[in-house]
Amino acid sequence: MYPLLEVHLDIIGENASKVLRLCEGKGIDVVGVTKGCSAFPEVAFVLLEAGIKILGDSRLDNIKKLRRAGVACPLMLLRIPMLSEIRELVELADMALVSEISVVKAINEEARRLGKFFKVILMIDMGDLREGIWPINLLSYLDSIRSLNYVELLGIGANFGCFGGVLPTPESVSMLINYASLAREYTLSDIPIVSVGGTVALQLLEEEK
Repeated sequence: MYPLLEVHLDIIGENASKVLRLCEGKGIDVVGVTKGCSAFPEVAFVLLEAGIKILGDSRLDNIKKLRRAGVACPLMLLRIPMLSEIRELVELADMALVSEISVVKAINEEARRLGKFFKVILMIDMGDLREGIWPINLLSYLDSIRSLNYVELLGIGANFGCFGGVLPTPESVSMLINYASLAREYTLSDIPIVSVGGTVALQLLEEEK
């Protein structure tokens, strides 16, 4: 008998609704991540039906699969793209995490070629050491990004609970919010998103921290 994987879409939908209620009560938007199920389209549609408005994945092949399945919502690449991926990224997705100016400039050039605007979240390293710029370099990166015409700085983010196993704390989240406030003041722009990672941050919400 062949191995069989059962996917309970009703339970996934129920879990998504529960997370949404928890986050929306705190003014937090949720990105539904599809990489754990290899962007299985049925799961993606269940997440959207639950009320999630943005889907994210770390694999461009999965993002391509979602588009081919008819997923029309905004899609986010949940990692820093390679230069060789820029053309496909800008064609398929709407936003990505970034921490290299050379990558942001390449995104800007491809977006200019396609006549579209592309959103980026600038990652700051808060101790996990997976990705992100050093905080001391924030202002110089902001100068470089705001000089580009086809890239919009959507937010400031940090990665937690991955490479270094560093979990978010009220102190580290507060520090990240301060960096976002500094970015808004320096650029005189909205920069609406402060991204503090994935499910590792749920415990802070449940403990009301």
